Amino acid sequence: MINLDTSWNTAYREREDLIAFGSAGLALFAMALKFGYDDLETIGADAVVDGPDDKGCDIVYIDRDQRTVIIAQSYRAETVKMSARDGKAATLRQGISYLIEVPIEKVPERLKASASALRSALRDGEIDQIHVWFVHNCPGSQNVVNEIQAVEGTVHSVIKTHFADQKITIFAEEIASETLEKLYTDTNTPILVNDIIEFESAPGLVFDEGDWNCLVVPLKLDLLQDLYKKHKTNLFSANVRDFLGVKAGNSNINFQMQKSLRDKPKNFFVYNNGLTVLTHRIEHDRIGKDKVKVKVHGISIVNGAQTTGTIGTSADSPPEGAFVLARFISTKSEDLIADVVRYNNSQNAVTASDFRSTDPTQRRLVDEMRSIPDAEYDGGRRGGVSAAIKRRPKLLPSYSVGQALAAIHGAPTVAYNEKSAIWSRDALYSRFFNDNLTATHIVFSYGLLKAIESEKNSLRL
Repeated sequence: MINLDTSWNTAYREREDLIAFGSAGLALFAMALKFGYDDLETIGADAVVDGPDDKGCDIVYIDRDQRTVIIAQSYRAETVKMSARDGKAATLRQGISYLIEVPIEKVPERLKASASALRSALRDGEIDQIHVWFVHNCPGSQNVVNEIQAVEGTVHSVIKTHFADQKITIFAEEIASETLEKLYTDTNTPILVNDIIEFESAPGLVFDEGDWNCLVVPLKLDLLQDLYKKHKTNLFSANVRDFLGVKAGNSNINFQMQKSLRDKPKNFFVYNNGLTVLTHRIEHDRIGKDKVKVKVHGISIVNGAQTTGTIGTSADSPPEGAFVLARFISTKSEDLIADVVRYNNSQNAVTASDFRSTDPTQRRLVDEMRSIPDAEYDGGRRGGVSAAIKRRPKLLPSYSVGQALAAIHGAPTVAYNEKSAIWSRDALYSRFFNDNLTATHIVFSYGLLKAIESEKNSLRL
């Protein structure tokens, strides 16, 4: 039955910015939990298609920066129910058909822009993943799971028929109340696996910097495989993304990783970037001349989810002499943990703006913004998933500011399709963030964006 006292539900009810989106706001909240999207109002103004003749789709979000599409049906029960109706999940099949294969002139106006944009992104090879969700606030059920599996089959079939040359991974999920609770808990608990893990290793590098400790050692791949088989994706609780799977093809890095392990197992150590691992505590004692015994208390793999999942799901046991470099970090500082997660995760969309957060222009704009009432600006620095959930009402999010500036200065295509490029490409960055830009102009541009979004939402309703 519906539990209104769950942590995620309490956090969700505090999000007044999601009220305007109705039940679709629940799917937007799930996107923040899963992927760390922070300006949900801006995303919702573009992605929410809920309404009459939506063909079973409430959300269609195309994220070209992350090469990801999210298609969601959302249901929010207001009274106690044992489960959501599987028929609601089934409507996603119809929605997928209208978005991808129904002739565009026959697609309802409500979906036409999203369908056109999705087909264009698929045709241009800009999408690697499609997430299809049925999000609801009821307990999960096997009937819904069965229906979602059927939806996944439909998506595979449609993609194979119309975009056979594209290598796209499909993830179809029921995101029920217990799933939302786990996602929410994960954002607040960086380390979910609290086992004590012991192993022997060659001597490594040891660092003790007061508020953090670090041990860098080679880690046997057979131990990594055992850990994944036991704990699955709980190993990645501090990671932005879980393991994405292995599929054949030159473009799939996880497939190539398995191939390199089979062909040249002893070279895997130098081929791979290694792992960054958060732990509560590190112990190490020398055994003889050339070995140490390592004991780590708890484990969360911040960077290396794809390596771990690829090794863990392999049908073969790793060869005896196969290793990966592992960097274990122990700290009690929540701020440092957030920074470790942010800067170690190359898949995280915040990276582009984070690396601009220390330049003089951003520091000046942050200082100027302090003199403007009811406005906050972080100058490119974003706080990750937990910050996205605990919304700061006065904050002008960096990526949305960049989009607003690009749109108002004659580059709407860049604003819509290349929000990360605004921060990562020097030419674009200096075009919009330069010595002539003031905090008051940011407030004006962002305010205009919000006014347009508000009008857009009123038309949708």
